[in-house]
Amino acid sequence: MTSLLWRFFLEERGADAVEYALLISLIFLAIIGAVHQMAIKGTALWTNVSSHI
Repeated sequence: MTSLLWRFFLEERGADAVEYALLISLIFLAIIGAVHQMAIKGTALWTNVSSHI
């Protein structure tokens, strides 16, 4: 049992997958934030245009 736990802690293949998953999730969150900000700015732009018509 001890050797199984020791081998699990020394394994590095899973760490790469976790790092890639974290990197992809951070990129995804940045994209979501950018799209949200563009939506807010677009709504404000069209509200301003419609109020001046």
